[in-house]
Amino acid sequence: MERGGQRGASATAALDAITEKYRRHGKSVDVVGLNEASALLRERLAGKLCAAN
Repeated sequence: MERGGQRGASATAALDAITEKYRRHGKSVDVVGLNEASALLRERLAGKLCAAN
């Protein structure tokens, strides 16, 4: 994976961890403001990366 891809995967894992934490507390989460490439990467990788709690 390229360096930029690693950063994107790392950012996706961080977003997953944050959104999951809020959902466990019964909160609704919407991520807004991602550019097209970031949104596609997040869609492709969401829930597939292991993130630390």
